[in-house]
Amino acid sequence: MAGIFSIKGLLAPEFPEDTVWLNIKNKIKLSDLRGRVVLLDFWTYCCINCIHMLPILEMLESKYENKKVVIIGIHSPKYKFEKTPENVKEAIERYEIKHPIILDSEMKIWKRYGIEAWPMFVIIGPDGVIRDKIAGEISFDDLDKKLSDIIKKYNKNMLKKEPVAYTSKLIKKGGILRYPGKIAISPNQKLIAIANSNMNNVILIDKKGTIIHKIGSGAKGAIDSSMAKSTFFKPQGITWLDNNTVLVADTYNHKIRMIDLDSDKVTTKAGNGLQGAPLKYLEEKIALKAKLNSPWDIVVGKNTAYIAMAGSHQILAYDLDDTISYFAGIGYEDIEDGDFKHCSFAQPSGLSLNKNNIYVADSEASGIRNISLKNNFVSSIVGSGLFVFGDSVGRVDETLLQHPLGVNYDDGVLFIADTYNNSIKEINLSKKLSVNLISKEEHSVCKVNDPKCDTLGLFEPSDVKSDGRYLYISDTNNHLIRRYDKNKKILETITIK
Repeated sequence: MAGIFSIKGLLAPEFPEDTVWLNIKNKIKLSDLRGRVVLLDFWTYCCINCIHMLPILEMLESKYENKKVVIIGIHSPKYKFEKTPENVKEAIERYEIKHPIILDSEMKIWKRYGIEAWPMFVIIGPDGVIRDKIAGEISFDDLDKKLSDIIKKYNKNMLKKEPVAYTSKLIKKGGILRYPGKIAISPNQKLIAIANSNMNNVILIDKKGTIIHKIGSGAKGAIDSSMAKSTFFKPQGITWLDNNTVLVADTYNHKIRMIDLDSDKVTTKAGNGLQGAPLKYLEEKIALKAKLNSPWDIVVGKNTAYIAMAGSHQILAYDLDDTISYFAGIGYEDIEDGDFKHCSFAQPSGLSLNKNNIYVADSEASGIRNISLKNNFVSSIVGSGLFVFGDSVGRVDETLLQHPLGVNYDDGVLFIADTYNNSIKEINLSKKLSVNLISKEEHSVCKVNDPKCDTLGLFEPSDVKSDGRYLYISDTNNHLIRRYDKNKKILETITIK
């Protein structure tokens, strides 16, 4: 229920005294920001709509330079995992956030301001009075106009000119890999493709870890060129068309790109670079003219690539004759089973394909969905609601996940990258049972010769792929690719060189 402070014209409530601040050295009081317009961004780092707003906030920061406008992120978490400061710090690093972040784990500030959804913005005038409240995504131009209009209403003498003195504490982690996203094994089983998200490139390694190709200069962009000179922007999904051709879901560019190893070229195959709305009603079928919305994963069938469109909560079909169309999901964020025209997804982020089924890691529903190509029907294997999540195994109908990002089908078994549980789970489809393959108990103290402390645990794994004997895992927050021997039950790190 909205609180009284949702009403415009009231004095903005001060932050609680026990507020935990991240990405800044010193705490800030709201009262210290009088003389400036304050933009509060209520967000949680799992939310695709919140992620969409971060580049817009960065553009506003560049324009105002913390003088007339100060941006503060209020991280009010959905998941239990998102309440931990260390996990939120990783999200700040991954999304390269420069403004101060408040950790609102108990939703105190959320309740004081009557916030109802993610993202939501509150604009506070230089007199400390709430001037606007905005729900959902908003364009840079529209948000900038709201800020500019509020600034114009105040006497120039009331507005301070000097910038707010704070220093963000971003630390560039990782080496060759930095927050790797999806991985894919070539049809001949020789190479592994890695969407090296925060390095803005794609790396192809052999199974010993030797780099065979590095595609992308590392700069943020969408340049089609040679493999060395091309640019990407935080790619996530990746799949092989054949042993010499790779398709990439170039997420922040809202494009599908193709890497041709034979011709040494990167080309755009779908997406005009603009973020689109839900595509059910899309009239534009030409792939290069279509507006995509954060493509997060991609798999290839006989003549069609299927795309997990996380931003519009849908699955798209990209025909390799360069047309694209809505395939499944009405575009409303929910977990509803049914035929393709009436079902719904919640930020689908991982795909795996066998002959007659597409399996979907439906992250915001903490679910695993099955798209039956034979029956044109979507059903839920795991998951029953947007706020039903946890960490349990056993009967499939009692299994709980927490924001899974990856799924892989192999011989009647689903392997799940259960991201916010830092684990890999296995679901036997015929037996309808689930087990934890890889998980690590939390230990505050490690005793000598304690085997549970010998192996580095997974940290937000975003993908898993099987080649039969081994599982290959994108261990995202550890900036590693891991290999799990299913026979020996040993987890090891692949040294990339």
